[in-house]
Amino acid sequence: MKIAFALVAHEPTDERVYYQQAASLQQAGCEVFIVSSRTTRTEIPASYCFDDTGIPKKQLIKKLAAYLTNLRPDVVICDNPLAVLAARTYRKKNKHCRIVQDITEWYPSKKNLYDLPVLKKLSKALLLAGLSFVAAFSVNGFIFGEYYKARPFRIFFFWKKYTYLSYYATPGQIATYPVNDITERCSLFYSGSLTAEKGFDRVLEAAVQVASKYPQIPFILTLVTGTSNYDFPATLPSNLTIRQKGILPFPDFCSEIGKHDIFFDLRKKDFENTRCLPIKLFYYLACGRPVVYTRLKAISKEVPEINEVGFLVDPRKTEEIVSAVSRYLENPAFYQNHCHAATQLVSQKYNWNRIQASFAQFILNP
Repeated sequence: MKIAFALVAHEPTDERVYYQQAASLQQAGCEVFIVSSRTTRTEIPASYCFDDTGIPKKQLIKKLAAYLTNLRPDVVICDNPLAVLAARTYRKKNKHCRIVQDITEWYPSKKNLYDLPVLKKLSKALLLAGLSFVAAFSVNGFIFGEYYKARPFRIFFFWKKYTYLSYYATPGQIATYPVNDITERCSLFYSGSLTAEKGFDRVLEAAVQVASKYPQIPFILTLVTGTSNYDFPATLPSNLTIRQKGILPFPDFCSEIGKHDIFFDLRKKDFENTRCLPIKLFYYLACGRPVVYTRLKAISKEVPEINEVGFLVDPRKTEEIVSAVSRYLENPAFYQNHCHAATQLVSQKYNWNRIQASFAQFILNP
């Protein structure tokens, strides 16, 4: 069976697509292709790329459909309504083709409507919602990454086939390291944009206050980010070092993260964010390390054991964040228990190996 991924919102090396879904389908004996409009070149085999910057949406759909026509897949897995429309164009002359949409993002999302006047924001939201509805009507089935993003489609397209496929890490890809004594040296970690929206200001403030509270402990705050122009405070506690790395290729990211002791994500809690399950959460847990995250509905829903492996906090309350980290620093046994619990949860429940067979079964069987 030939399977093609049609990607408008993701690069061909996206961890969920290339390292998990495509790899699982290849193991099942499929011929797999990846078509992406996010980059002009890629090193991975059986991939076809072009840059859609400045290309009108109709032209993008036409170009993506042309790639599919040349590849002649039996199933097209799409990441976006525009990709679905391209697959639908291809299917008009290839009736046997099935189309599956992988729902991992809100559409429209607030990032689609950012910085628009109220009326333009409303009209664009309605346009994108209509596009999403048309695309959903065209597909044969859905892959849902999480509960809340599935709900609209489960309600309005209840008769269509679906499967849930969460963002679990593949354990063998994550390098693991012995648990450190964080009372001797503590490495804090943040990955993402250095913006208030993503909560980096809260991460930095918490790191400063924790370092000030425990002057005898050397702290390192490692940042993996594409942001290069953040204005850090002129003075920081003498025992706090900030190390900034650029965006890492996925294998390097998997090798790097396990070297750290506590992971932060303190994004704003708004209507959309609280219903979004952060993907990196499962990668951090796969390291066998605790997390300090914003108290999001999606996390409580998808990981009910979260209090066994970390803390959910109000990102506006720095004292609550500092208190969470202090619990670990003042009780090393408690920290080690959370590390062990994270390792056990990933081993027994939250890992890709447990769900990949059901994913392949869903794709291969109409």
